[in-house]
Amino acid sequence: MVDFTTLALFLGFLFFLTRSDYGRWLYKRLRCVYYLRKLPLNVRPDWITGHMRVAHPDSTAEFITEVIADMRAKGLPRIGISRSDLTHFVHMANIDSPETIAAVLKTSEPKNPYLYGFFLPWIGDGLLVSNGKKWARNRRLLTPAFHFDILKGYVSIYGSAVGALLEKWRTALHDSEHATDARVNISQDVPLLTLDVILQCAMSYESDCQTQPDEYANSVMTLVVETQLRGVTLQHHSDILFAMSKRGRAYRKACNMAHKYSEAVIKERREKIADDEGDSDDDEGFFSTRMRDFLDILLTAEDTDGVRLSDTDIRNEVDTFLFEGHDTTASALQWTLYFLAGHHDVQEKCRKEARQVFSDLNVRPGEVTYEALQQLEYTGQALKEAMRLATTVPLIYRQATQDTTIKGYFIPEGSWVIVNLFALHHHPVYWPEPLKYDPSRFDVTAENESRPAFSYAPFSGGPRNCIGQNLAMEEMKSAVSLILQEFQLSLPDDMHDVKQCLYLVNKPSKPIHLIIKPLAE
Repeated sequence: MVDFTTLALFLGFLFFLTRSDYGRWLYKRLRCVYYLRKLPLNVRPDWITGHMRVAHPDSTAEFITEVIADMRAKGLPRIGISRSDLTHFVHMANIDSPETIAAVLKTSEPKNPYLYGFFLPWIGDGLLVSNGKKWARNRRLLTPAFHFDILKGYVSIYGSAVGALLEKWRTALHDSEHATDARVNISQDVPLLTLDVILQCAMSYESDCQTQPDEYANSVMTLVVETQLRGVTLQHHSDILFAMSKRGRAYRKACNMAHKYSEAVIKERREKIADDEGDSDDDEGFFSTRMRDFLDILLTAEDTDGVRLSDTDIRNEVDTFLFEGHDTTASALQWTLYFLAGHHDVQEKCRKEARQVFSDLNVRPGEVTYEALQQLEYTGQALKEAMRLATTVPLIYRQATQDTTIKGYFIPEGSWVIVNLFALHHHPVYWPEPLKYDPSRFDVTAENESRPAFSYAPFSGGPRNCIGQNLAMEEMKSAVSLILQEFQLSLPDDMHDVKQCLYLVNKPSKPIHLIIKPLAE
């Protein structure tokens, strides 16, 4: 006979599990632990720290490539799904094959709210972290901002920004002890270049940040760096401890400054657009003398009910655009220039292509045109190969919103899923000699065209793919083509051992320096 007290306690616990918010959360977590523990392990985790000890961002790239090589040497099959542990009781599904990655990226499952939640104080629930109906609505409203007719107008911005970089390098060359070459820090110069570009494309903000300090530009840089550092500093996952820390205070100050400026610009621009729309007879309207930027398009976008985005929504999307369009492009461009400096044959081929295309189209020295960028095919291949070898966003974290099955393994609702793009791009079945820099992988050949669609996904894929990928590619083509037409790039002796650090965005293990040498006339 069951004791009444025992029965009451059991029923109370059952009620707690099914009715209280914490109880439902605990039930989901335990369910995730139960099923995710059934996933195969490629590497045995530590009992306490899981895989965190061997998979720190500073060593993850080497860790992944070693695991891939070890499995291949032992003849072990890669089924594309495995288990990764944060701790002994926190498991994640790690997917890294075209088939399994396609199963996730073809959905609109949201980003992991815990890890991407560190961005919320700055970018709010912009396109990067929003989900559901809000994400779908904002994605639809933002898509026209990346139409090729809009992107054409940004080409002059790319040219002028790269021109500022080249002028800075000319000055460095002039001031160098050796008149024939100079050493430049592209880990400092390239992020300032891409920030300069994105500030002008986003809100027509001309900061001159490449040559002199700018408070708003510095705030954006601080937010980009501190947000990612917080993600890999365990004690700073706590809002309280982070707020009390020196970095937390610097973050809050930068966040307040960035919001203050963007809100002021949005308010002023909205008033000008309202005045322009109210005076329909004025042929000299607000847009008649200037190019529309990202902010203009957000302010005038309407959904099917004629409702426009709120000022907060617009600020969130502008800040999201600044982060995603600045740091990721800077990473990809840095690594491309690094690989070109180490492969003079590829560098020379890119240079010859740029000279030929620009000459055929009569492009003036120091300028770029939209038509020229479309014809830089080999330069595009060099960029694509750099983004394969040094995957810009190496890991994407999603969260399952419903039960699903991948490769026969049950993934319950609430599970964390790692889309391991770095491992995908180093899969030897699809990328022979994966550590070799070889742009010919992207030649239009039958062999290359036969690769699975999701064997290469530097801009993610599916409905949540990078909305600004065409802008990024054209900006990087502009930079590479203009730089190579003026300078020869090479690696200093101490730069041959730069390693990849897989933070949210791929970072070099130390600042990358190159030797620039002016080309003979």
